[in-house]
Amino acid sequence: MQNPQPLIWYNFLGGLCWAIGVSALGSWLGNTIADIDHYLLPLLGVIGLLALSPTLVHLLKHAVKQRARRKLREILSLESLDLKSIMTRL
Repeated sequence: MQNPQPLIWYNFLGGLCWAIGVSALGSWLGNTIADIDHYLLPLLGVIGLLALSPTLVHLLKHAVKQRARRKLREILSLESLDLKSIMTRL
């Protein structure tokens, strides 16, 4: 196992930079934009939707694949391979 000291050091520095950066950005935005509290809730909603969008896309893709698999299983399970009956099931 390698020495964990550099990882701990970079983790500490990253956390420190993140805390200072977010606090400074919040202070700057609070002083720059008048009545920022009116915009805060919609902004947080947009950020939340953006954060959830990859999960929603994955769930939709999975649902479409499952539906296609069920349809294919249904078609393949037909007793007769009559083209007309297969086409009516699609």
